[in-house]
Amino acid sequence: MKVTKRTILMLSMATAGLTCIPAPAGAAAGSLTLYAASGKRVYSAVDPAAGCYSTVAPFTSVTNGTREPVIVYQEIGCTGASRVVNPATTPVPVGERRSVRVPL
Repeated sequence: MKVTKRTILMLSMATAGLTCIPAPAGAAAGSLTLYAASGKRVYSAVDPAAGCYSTVAPFTSVTNGTREPVIVYQEIGCTGASRVVNPATTPVPVGERRSVRVPL
């Protein structure tokens, strides 16, 4: 089989396209940090995947450095009273909470 420069170029371009895969659609780009009343960090993630995250210790403020709003809940398992924390925020007081949902 004769390999031409054009074939090599086409294969190189195809391979380059496969290596430039963007972050999963189910991830919120940016960082999310939850803090206890003492100011101690309870949870922190960069580009958190979509889903519900429960904490062992309660948190009272949220820094949402993602591009998506997140929802914080009073109970574990993303249940109970909820509140939306908008994106690109510095620590926002949310009262005592036990879980957070990152949207799809």
